[in-house]
Amino acid sequence: FTPELARATGKPIVLIQNGIHSGEIEGKDATLALLRDISVTKRLERLADSVIVLVLPIFSVDAHERRSRWNRINQNGPDEMGWRANPIGLNLNRDYMKAESPEMQALLANLYTRWWPHVLVDNHTTDGADYQHDLTYSVNHGPTTPRAIDRWMREAVSGRIVERTRAQGHLTSPYLSFRNGYDPRSGIVEWAAPGRFSHGYPPLHGRAAILTETHMRKPYATRVKATYDFLVAILEELNARPRELTRAVAASEAEIVARGREADPKRRDVALTSGITDSADTFPYRGYVTRWEKSDISGGIVPRYTTTPWDTVVPFYRQLRPTLTVRQPAGYVVPQEWTVVRRVLDLHGVRWRRFARAWSDTVEVPRIAQWRAADGFEGHRPIEVSQVELVPRRRAYRPGDLWVPLDQPQ
Repeated sequence: FTPELARATGKPIVLIQNGIHSGEIEGKDATLALLRDISVTKRLERLADSVIVLVLPIFSVDAHERRSRWNRINQNGPDEMGWRANPIGLNLNRDYMKAESPEMQALLANLYTRWWPHVLVDNHTTDGADYQHDLTYSVNHGPTTPRAIDRWMREAVSGRIVERTRAQGHLTSPYLSFRNGYDPRSGIVEWAAPGRFSHGYPPLHGRAAILTETHMRKPYATRVKATYDFLVAILEELNARPRELTRAVAASEAEIVARGREADPKRRDVALTSGITDSADTFPYRGYVTRWEKSDISGGIVPRYTTTPWDTVVPFYRQLRPTLTVRQPAGYVVPQEWTVVRRVLDLHGVRWRRFARAWSDTVEVPRIAQWRAADGFEGHRPIEVSQVELVPRRRAYRPGDLWVPLDQPQ
């Protein structure tokens, strides 16, 4: 029951997280039912044999308490549900990197960077196009994901866990994001979530993450049951092969550390973002016959879904290529007056050291050469940087300034 004792067991640690969007709340009920069947009825007590389970029943608590019958009124239950954003308008599932909200600061400082879960499971409800699939999921892969964790998520999650869930009677699929709006005929697109998302953050630390998404049009009981069965399948996999996950995390951490220690600059390249290629596989899509009609309100063409099944095969774009690759330095020097930087480094568990005495030398200073302002978002003005130049500068640093080495998993 402490992070230290948990790590000493050598068992994988899984964090099940619910209510980061508190209008999408079936994960809370599914997880409480799962805990009941592990620890009260004992029917699934075996699922705690070889894994340590952490549960966050409700992440965005204040948003959960703002529940109403009129939130998400196009969602099929529950009778009352909470808000997507927290009370000051911040979407917690866009806050993992900047860690601006008190909820995220508490999660990172008191839970994530103390327990270091090997895998995070984040439960959600999605909207958008209607289809027969009752459970979708997403895991990161490709050039921005450490190789060993990429392989574990492909083999264990997209392979065995998904097959277990299908065997329980669910129509499981990858997260259904279409290449062209609401039209499944354009193909399904997989992407690698950046670090501001729940399932994009753990891979930055060499760890796994699984996003689950049921669909808002399905009855609430159906959504809870699908989430419950998926969680059972995840814990069954971790109990059957606990060392596969712990070894994958260890290898991924080692890959990150080795890149930070690499003497050859060309071997320090790291992909920060990725995008899909035009190469496509196929996916057996289970949709509904759809009528495309002109909206009386907007004048645009909108889909009207029927209850008639429509089974087809659509393109599946899942091969990713790096779209932004940079050469990481050995480390960063942070002047001590940049207290906001130190605070965020501490929240993310990043190690740093202070200079004991004054030091001066030529360093590389990044200069933003091209940029543009994007649309405002949650009180911020995002900046899209398209070109950066490294300019040699002679700089003097003082005792107390920070050295942040990159030969660390964080």
